[in-house]
Amino acid sequence: MIYNYLMIQLWTRRIFKGLLIAVFLLLMYFLLMSAGIIPEGKSSSAEVNQIDGLYIFIESKPTNEYKFLGSEKKSITWTGSGKESIRGVIKKIKKNFPEADGVIFESIDLDKGDAIKIGK
Repeated sequence: MIYNYLMIQLWTRRIFKGLLIAVFLLLMYFLLMSAGIIPEGKSSSAEVNQIDGLYIFIESKPTNEYKFLGSEKKSITWTGSGKESIRGVIKKIKKNFPEADGVIFESIDLDKGDAIKIGK
């Protein structure tokens, strides 16, 4: 009988210690997250470059809301360089979607760009 009582007390102490440790770890996690040391969720940030007044996103998307306006494919390039492809798509987008303020290139091939308007 005394043995069972001692075993119950031992297990109760272990459970209590485990709960204290879990509460402490959760408290530390939320404190570090609120201090900005641990990032929240999926958010990330970067400085986006502009070419000819349009924000360029290559295999990425803006974190702000945006409106899809349409797509354009690159024209024939002479050198096949990435900058030449980007500038060809930008030229077409600026002509066909003058309200666009950004371009999303889904593929590293830079063969197709989606014109976007950032914001609502």
